[in-house]
Amino acid sequence: MPERGDPHHLHQGTFYTAASAGLSASTTTLVLDSANASATKAITFSWPVVNFGDNVLVSYTLQLDSVAGNFAKPVSVPLGSGLSQSYTKADFNALPSRWG
Repeated sequence: MPERGDPHHLHQGTFYTAASAGLSASTTTLVLDSANASATKAITFSWPVVNFGDNVLVSYTLQLDSVAGNFAKPVSVPLGSGLSQSYTKADFNALPSRWG
């Protein structure tokens, strides 16, 4: 069993998944037309800070996939310590080309 402070030991904390109340979206319906696509915000995803009970460095990654993809090969967006990610219509329209 790892000792407290061991870099491979995770303490009990608060974790969120897409199925929990942690992740939220600014809208549930997207209209991704090409009109003013590069200047119009389509959606913002946001989530609360996780709490591991200790002062630890956390790096977030937002993963997106199509319904049919079932997260087998999601698009991973590294976010560092940020707590939200916004997309314009143009940016969000470009994501499907990155899905595996």
